[in-house]
Amino acid sequence: MQALHKIENRMKNTPIERHLIDETINEFQIVDFSKATIREVKAIASKAEAASGVEFIKMEMGVPGLPPSAVGVKAEIEALQNGIASLYPDINGLPELKKEASNFIKAFINVEIFRVHAIVVLSVSNSRLQKLLYNA
Repeated sequence: MQALHKIENRMKNTPIERHLIDETINEFQIVDFSKATIREVKAIASKAEAASGVEFIKMEMGVPGLPPSAVGVKAEIEALQNGIASLYPDINGLPELKKEASNFIKAFINVEIFRVHAIVVLSVSNSRLQKLLYNA
């Protein structure tokens, strides 16, 4: 109970009143917000944004509204000029990326993933599809 009180105290000074967020979550009948889908979170944020007039920075779909890095833009232009748009990636993935994904998982959650099993995807939807295909 003391931990909950500490969290509530930290939540007092927020740009949007806490009760507005709580009411919106309740309207969506979400019991555990940590288990809400990306679309539910987006809908709640949109409703709270409209009701409060405070804009949210939306990062759930990879479009945070921030300008892209000049280095990234330059690299994308070069890749397109070099014909990347007409190529498919290796179906087995990039060995370097799979190695680093394996290292990342080991370093942060101490779980060993064999590189061959590391599947790097672009979004949650793609990862669900990969899991479905992998388990088929």
